[in-house]
Amino acid sequence: MTHCPVLLAPKGGRLELEPIAGDIAPSVTRIFACDAYVDGIEAGRPIPGLSAGFMKTLRVGGREVEVVNIDHHAPDPRAEREVSSGNLAIEWIGAHGQPDPTSSVVVINHTDCDSVVSAALMSGNVDAGLHREVLGRAVIDADHGSAELPLAELLQALDNERDFGLSLRSMLRHLEGLPPEDRVGPLVDKRRADRAEFAALVRTRLRWRGSVAVLELDRPADGLDNAFFPALVPDAALCILASPVSAAPGSRLEIKLRHGPRAPHGLRLNRLPFDPDFGGRWNAGGNKRSGGTDMGLDDWLDRLELWMKSYPASSP
Repeated sequence: MTHCPVLLAPKGGRLELEPIAGDIAPSVTRIFACDAYVDGIEAGRPIPGLSAGFMKTLRVGGREVEVVNIDHHAPDPRAEREVSSGNLAIEWIGAHGQPDPTSSVVVINHTDCDSVVSAALMSGNVDAGLHREVLGRAVIDADHGSAELPLAELLQALDNERDFGLSLRSMLRHLEGLPPEDRVGPLVDKRRADRAEFAALVRTRLRWRGSVAVLELDRPADGLDNAFFPALVPDAALCILASPVSAAPGSRLEIKLRHGPRAPHGLRLNRLPFDPDFGGRWNAGGNKRSGGTDMGLDDWLDRLELWMKSYPASSP
């Protein structure tokens, strides 16, 4: 079976197609951009047969192509729920079948669980019918849970490698019940160690601000995945991991914020009004991509508390 090519664009908050335009074959008329927001895609039209997502004709490399954004990050009220890009890829295949490999290409800009699963599905590298349930659960666990399911943990462990081929092979070996490649085991072990380290930090450094669980570090939080947090604080409405952006004196503050198990219904974190550097989804986000904030943590928490109190009355 012939598969659609999968291209890896530069990493970033938005999927940039121009830097890889030269790698897209002249025969390609449709780009499936998976698990990353394409700027302005919401000005296009909803994707037929999908519960979220947009498509639009764009100029890429000096020519017009149809871009189908299989993604849950765009400003789309339909995606403000527990849905991931992999689920939308499964919906596409159910509604439209497998993309034509002679005229289609799949593009991602990062290689976490949801990106790899959605790209593997859309490219035809994995059987959606055979593995629908396990893939659908894995992407939800990775994006909205604690990434403890074996496939979610495996693919999240490989994210920083930025090697789609390695992640794809590892996923297929897992689905076939085969052991991982030699280089993969230590990466999974490291992620498990990171999870254990996070749990230890929660035991020793956690404080509460009302219903908000706050974990403040005195060092950069590089390598600590905030997805570990909610399962450790079952009574939390929100979970905050706060740390300096760098080890330099006077560093700005990085905030990672996500829904906790007792998050108020309808609280959309992508509408947070008081930190212009904050960005993300309805249920998780942060400000590192903008370089953090100059606000102190207590000031940030004061503003968060006021917003949470006013949110039900002020939200649309």
